[in-house]
Amino acid sequence: MKIKTNEKAVISFILGIVSLFLIQIGLIVGIIGVVIARKSLNEIKSRSENGRSFAVAGLIINILGIVIQSSLTIAGLIGYMAVFY
Repeated sequence: MKIKTNEKAVISFILGIVSLFLIQIGLIVGIIGVVIARKSLNEIKSRSENGRSFAVAGLIINILGIVIQSSLTIAGLIGYMAVFY
C-alpha cells in the first residue's frame, strides 16, 4: 500500500513560493501558508503520511516571504514619508 503525500504540505510549499513574489499580498499569503504548514505537520505526524519535507520547506519559505514582504512594506513607507513629509 502506497502512503499518500499530505496535500496541505504541498499547498503550503506553493504558497511559500507565491509569497516571495507577490508584493504586499505576499504578506497575507505567507501568513496563511504558515498556518497551513503547521496544520499539515500535525496531520503528517498523526496520520503517518508523506510530505514532511514539503511542509517544513513551506514553513521556512513562508516565514522568509513574511520577513521580505514586511521589510519591503516598511522600506516603502519610510521612502514615502521621506519624500512627502
